[in-house]
Amino acid sequence: MALLGLLSLGGCGPVPRPFAQTAAPPLISDHDALRPIQVKAIDGMPGLAELVAAALVKDELAASVQEGGNRYLQLRGQVEAPSILRRLRWQLMSPDGEELGRFQQSLATRSLDQTYQRELAQACARQVARLLRGEDGGQEDLERRPAILLMPIEIIGKFDDKALFRAMQDALASVGLKPVEQAPSYRLQGRLRVTRQEGPKDLVEVDWRLLDGAGREIATLSQASPVSHEQLDGLPGPLARQIAGAGAEGIFEAIRQYRASP
Repeated sequence: MALLGLLSLGGCGPVPRPFAQTAAPPLISDHDALRPIQVKAIDGMPGLAELVAAALVKDELAASVQEGGNRYLQLRGQVEAPSILRRLRWQLMSPDGEELGRFQQSLATRSLDQTYQRELAQACARQVARLLRGEDGGQEDLERRPAILLMPIEIIGKFDDKALFRAMQDALASVGLKPVEQAPSYRLQGRLRVTRQEGPKDLVEVDWRLLDGAGREIATLSQASPVSHEQLDGLPGPLARQIAGAGAEGIFEAIRQYRASP
């Protein structure tokens, strides 16, 4: 059993960032196709961003309407209303503000009900997939990614297991792995423990256990960091993404080394 690393990084400055880790090299060269996507709210079309994010996830692209930080692409939509035909213009932006692509959809004059918005969202997701993956829709890229099954995460103490599970699914996809529900090449078990301590911070420890498809252990990645009560009691998403981001990079590196070994 290989121990990939024990991280014990306290936050410093106004925004603590525990669980930081050096990024691993990608398994495939198309970085943008692996990044998760934040779908921004569209003025005048409430609910459409959520439908687009759901359609992207169904198309094997990690996506959310939640703020994701500087590793997320941004998909921005704006309704334009010229004199004859209304249009919905989309821009896909890199984390540093570079435009990766743009396209537009014509809006019907009929009511923009839930069914019609779902159709718009599905068409938008297909176009985003083509922008990121090329004309083949990314099937060749997806087939090359190692398939990994994330098991339910064990929580000891107070922490949102569903938030951590969602964050880890997104993080695994963003580093170049393919989360699946069946026939995996790898399985990933997780356990998080919160230990109460005196003072303003508690200790958060996470163990990720990587197995092959037959259940044989490949490696274990351990993370640990003191975390403030304010972070633990606040919204779970930001902390879960920090934990998952560092953990996924370590899991990626373990798989890379395992595949390279004789």
